[in-house]
Amino acid sequence: MVGDDCMLMACSHLAHNVQLGDQVILANGVLLAGHAEVGDQVFMGGNAMVHQFARVGRLAMVSGATAAKRDVPPFCMTRAHTSGLMGLNTVGLRRAGVASKDRLELKLALKLLYRSGLNISQALDRIDLETEGDLVAELSAFVRSSERGICSWAGSEAGA
Repeated sequence: MVGDDCMLMACSHLAHNVQLGDQVILANGVLLAGHAEVGDQVFMGGNAMVHQFARVGRLAMVSGATAAKRDVPPFCMTRAHTSGLMGLNTVGLRRAGVASKDRLELKLALKLLYRSGLNISQALDRIDLETEGDLVAELSAFVRSSERGICSWAGSEAGA
């Protein structure tokens, strides 16, 4: 199923039972395996791949040459060749009109999730206590519902 206003560039491939949200851009050579799910307003760079049954959350940016074997949380950006997250998709969030306060809350949530030394369930509990807003709630719900697990951290201090 392909949503509205999507752009699928040359040689991109959607396997069986793929779900593509609205306003998704797939650059050249993107490969989505069976049952993959891609949220609204996602951008995927050239030759990126998503494993079967993996999900890419809303407003995420999957860098070219990334092989996403696990779920990519919403609002995040991957680092090419590592399949890990490098931080928040700040440019995409700004372009989507997300307020500065909400971007800061998401940044704090990512820090708790990936850089606090807590396990995922402990980090999610702290996120629920220490952050606020609908976008953080969406991020938290996505991580809680992950069946494949989420991408690991590959970022730098600046991208946290």
